[in-house]
Amino acid sequence: MAEPSQVPTGEIVQLSVSEALKILSTEHPPIKLAQYRPTKSHFEIVPFEEGHGKQLHTIQGLAQYPNGAMAVQTEFNQFVPLRQKPDAETEASATLSFMTWIAYEFQEPMPSERDRQVFARMCGIMHSWPFWRAFVYSTLADSGFATALVPLIQLPQAAQMAGFKPDEAHPAS
Repeated sequence: MAEPSQVPTGEIVQLSVSEALKILSTEHPPIKLAQYRPTKSHFEIVPFEEGHGKQLHTIQGLAQYPNGAMAVQTEFNQFVPLRQKPDAETEASATLSFMTWIAYEFQEPMPSERDRQVFARMCGIMHSWPFWRAFVYSTLADSGFATALVPLIQLPQAAQMAGFKPDEAHPAS
């Protein structure tokens, strides 16, 4: 596969969650998950006050290959309270971050660039999420702390995390 070129942020499609879900549910030619790589993980213990109340933060970057394939880099960052036992007082926080890189190849007839971006952004979250969940759980368990279960994700949540705007059918969660 040739080197991809970054998709400038201004060119990334801005749609509502409902519009993105509609595009994702439209029938397209087969799409192939061409490559998956976890590219970075980080675990650091910080004072509880530093991480208290901070929510999951997601960052994505898109790149396009000359053949129309799309690559999405997804990074999850979250502060997690640390306890030695599930019912113990919070002792500290941990900041966890995990990054993946996924490339998708599209078959002919090629979907529009907008549809490829929507697919890559939402599916980048959906395909990375199980690895993020496993990373949080195993990192805390291996460190001797009570584990935190990261919940399963639904498509509307993935759409919001991918940056699509909440709307009446899918308000901000």
